[in-house]
Amino acid sequence: MKRIIGEYRSRTEGPVLIVTAGIHGNEPAGIVALENVFAQLKHQKPAVTGALIGVLGNLSAIKAGRRFIDQDLNRMFKVGALDALRKQTKSKLKSVEEREQLDLLRLFETGILRRYEGHELFMLDLHTTSSEGGSFTIAADKPKSVEIARKLGVTVIVGMENVIHGTTLDYFNQLNGTGIGFEAGQHEEKASIDRMEAVIWVKMVELGIIKEEWVPKLEEHRSMLCSLRKSAPAVVRFSYRHAVQPEDRFQMLPGFKNFDPIVAGQKLATSRLGDITSPVDGLMLMPLYQPQGSDGFFIVQSVEQTC
Repeated sequence: MKRIIGEYRSRTEGPVLIVTAGIHGNEPAGIVALENVFAQLKHQKPAVTGALIGVLGNLSAIKAGRRFIDQDLNRMFKVGALDALRKQTKSKLKSVEEREQLDLLRLFETGILRRYEGHELFMLDLHTTSSEGGSFTIAADKPKSVEIARKLGVTVIVGMENVIHGTTLDYFNQLNGTGIGFEAGQHEEKASIDRMEAVIWVKMVELGIIKEEWVPKLEEHRSMLCSLRKSAPAVVRFSYRHAVQPEDRFQMLPGFKNFDPIVAGQKLATSRLGDITSPVDGLMLMPLYQPQGSDGFFIVQSVEQTC
């Protein structure tokens, strides 16, 4: 399995869209979506300006079909930890994810960034969730990130930096690029792949990498994305994260979906210490219905109701 799943570029300087998938190994939809997009590019051979690059994240976890092996790769991209990691040799690293992360740092910093020096860089990080319902984008608290996220028409979530640290989007901000994340739906849902493909094509068009006429299903893709928001607010902000450890014996109550309304005091889950209730009114986000994970659930609150 190769780290770079595909690279389609022109000799013309232009924006570079880096799409990452498989940062969590039990989320294969993004990998399939990238394979499908690169297969279509290879078949059509359209003219482009800039480049599309597909990068796989945690290869070891992907092969095992697990979220991670030793630790969550999408919580490890913290500035201090990265500075220490850059000084290490791969053979001396004990954690599987540290070795995966060092490979990614070298790929980005001595490979892609040098090859595309002077180009404007964008990242799209693809994910799925263990719960059903509600596709959304995650934007950094930077105007440009929010702007490109809003253009997709799905709910935009801001304020991630306040509740989650060390994500790939944190890292991309350190590289002075503009990144967003896209949560496409449930892990095994076939529609998650379709949504991811739609997002990749739409972003390529919006960034000026590919012309509209080379994307025959463009309006269908846009329509699909616009239909995903349904009754959810246009913009919401992270307000609470319930962290969990394996010894907590955390158990989410069944039936919660993304953007379900919840109220302060409502019972949401149980643990070895007893019932877990919501500290605030808000909307449920990413309830944990899988064995691995350090996030039991998030609560978001509406910032803006309409686009």
